[in-house]
Amino acid sequence: MSPAGAEGLATSGAGALLGGVVALVSLPLALRVAVRGGGGGGGEERVVWGFAHLGLAALAGVAFAGAVAALSPVEAASELTVLLLRGMAVSLGTAAAIGVIAVRVDPGGLSSLGLRSSRSLRAALLALVVWALALPGLWGLGIAWPWLLERLGVAVEPPFLLERIAAARGAPLALAVLLAVVVIPLLEEVCFRGFVQPVLVRRLGGGGGVLLTSVLFAALHGATAFGPVLGLSAVLGAVMLRSRLIAAPFAVHAANNALAILIALAYTGRHPA
Repeated sequence: MSPAGAEGLATSGAGALLGGVVALVSLPLALRVAVRGGGGGGGEERVVWGFAHLGLAALAGVAFAGAVAALSPVEAASELTVLLLRGMAVSLGTAAAIGVIAVRVDPGGLSSLGLRSSRSLRAALLALVVWALALPGLWGLGIAWPWLLERLGVAVEPPFLLERIAAARGAPLALAVLLAVVVIPLLEEVCFRGFVQPVLVRRLGGGGGVLLTSVLFAALHGATAFGPVLGLSAVLGAVMLRSRLIAAPFAVHAANNALAILIALAYTGRHPA
C-alpha cells in the first residue's frame, strides 16, 4: 500500500519537481534520526541463518502463493476480502516457514527475528516519530514517481486495492482494515525486516542491506508503487536496524497503511463513485 495514499495522483511537472525536492530533504533527515535514535539494541547483531535459508524461505513463499492461487475460486479473485485473505495466507505461510528456520538454527528462536517485548513500546514510539519526519518525503515520492513513470512511457496503474477498501462498508471494511493495518504488515515485517534484512546487512553493511531489502520489498508491490514503497521501506529498515525489534517497523507500517486508508475513505466520501 503506497505511503500516505499518494499513489496514482496525477500531477504537473512542477508538482512532481516539488515532490522530489521534498523527498530529498525529508527522507534523509528521517533516516539520519532513525539510525542515531534509540529504542532497542543498536549495534551489530549476530545472524545465524544465511542465503541458503533465505532461498528456502523464498521457495516456501512461492509454494504457498501457488497453493493459494490454485485453491482460491477464480470467479472471486477480484473481490476485496479474497484478495486480502490470499495475501495474508501467503504471508502467514512464509512467516511460519521463517519461524521454523529461526527456531531450528538460532538458539534465540523467534526472538532472533525481533519478536521481543522488552523495550518494544519505546522502540515503536520512536519509530513513529521518524515516520512523522519522513511523511512529507513519502508524500513527495507518491506524487513524483507516477509523473516519472509517465515520462518513461510506463503505464501507471490505479491503486486498485486501496480503492476497493475505500468503497467497502460494514463487515468487509472492518475485516479489510484489520488485515491491511495489523495482520499483513506484521507478517511482512517478520519476513523482510526480521529475516531478510539481517543477512543482507551482515554482507553489505547497514546502508546496503537496508537498500537491497527495500528494493526487494518494493519490487513485490509493482512498478506504480515501487518508488513510494522504496522510500517507506527504507524508513522501516532504518528503524529496524537501530532497534532490532519488529515493533518498530510494524508500528510505522501499520500507521502508514491506516493513514492511507483514512485518506482514501475521506476522498471517497467527498467524491462518491
